[in-house]
Amino acid sequence: PAILVECGFMSNPTERRLLQSSSYEWNVARGLTAGAAAFTPLR
Repeated sequence: PAILVECGFMSNPTERRLLQSSSYEWNVARGLTAGAAAFTPLR
C-alpha cells in the first residue's frame, strides 16, 4: 500500500507561508500519524 499526501501547494501564497512554518509541519505530521494509527491499529 502507498499513501500520497499533499499538505499544500507552493503556488498558493497562503499555503506557501504555512509550509515554511515548523509548527505547521509538526501539526501535519501529528495529524497524519494519528490518522494512520486510527486506520491501522497497532497490535
